[in-house]
Amino acid sequence: RAGRGLFGGRLALDVTPKLAPEPNSKGPRKGQLPGESFCHICIAERGLYAWRDQRKVEPGFNFSNMTAIGCGGCGNCDTCVPALACNGQVAAFVKPGRDGRDLSRVMKGFNTGFYPVHLGCFARRSLAVDYATREAECQVSGVKIAKGELRLLVVVPKYFGEADAPVRLRLHGARAFLRALWSEHKGFDVSAIQGVDHVAEAQRAWVLAALRGEEGPERPPPAAAPSQYDFKVGFVRNCPGGGAECKSAGSCTGRKQKRRDGASSAPVSAPAKQAKLAAFLGGA
Repeated sequence: RAGRGLFGGRLALDVTPKLAPEPNSKGPRKGQLPGESFCHICIAERGLYAWRDQRKVEPGFNFSNMTAIGCGGCGNCDTCVPALACNGQVAAFVKPGRDGRDLSRVMKGFNTGFYPVHLGCFARRSLAVDYATREAECQVSGVKIAKGELRLLVVVPKYFGEADAPVRLRLHGARAFLRALWSEHKGFDVSAIQGVDHVAEAQRAWVLAALRGEEGPERPPPAAAPSQYDFKVGFVRNCPGGGAECKSAGSCTGRKQKRRDGASSAPVSAPAKQAKLAAFLGGA
């Protein structure tokens, strides 16, 4: 269908596979589905991987009572099934700005660093508007984004909830991508996109038209830029215990890890993990 495909080197709209890939057959994630099976917004919001790395810390721990959160990607539980991004529907595919893997590897079947995201999740969480804090190249059009120019950020969270490096687009240069997106995901109110309410009033009509993908002038009316919008505000760590037991705080290989306050901690025992999980779920 027209409009689908790659937009620059870091964005795509395409159909997901109809079937989930085979679970990993070996390694610490044996029996779990590969990460590209799931929407990466859902992975973070549902805490799918919040406890996954504990398998390395304490091999043999019984995770059967943890399918409510952090099962690690079994693909069958009530948390996993709505998160699957392999049902033959159109999804957005995002390659975070930090990722330098070569797109030519796509054709060779290698991991390319593209994260699938449900279109509803993508519209609701991944888009943000702000003013460029420095010069950069638009990662769709290749045109320079000037400092202070309005831009569109595309953000996906890391699996533990915090924002990954954004894909930066010149807002005017993103119109074709946005038209294609809304042709697949109809009815979304673009005024709900993050950062829109921080745009200068004189420029808001131009911004909303650009976000709808409508053709228009290359630049908005001049206006003083308001205070900078922090796109990271909606992305918070989802690891119980503040991340001390999470891969994001260090390599979970069984050796002592450093807590964020500088104190060291041995791997958490099974009863302690169960207590932490019960407290976490009880407070949700």
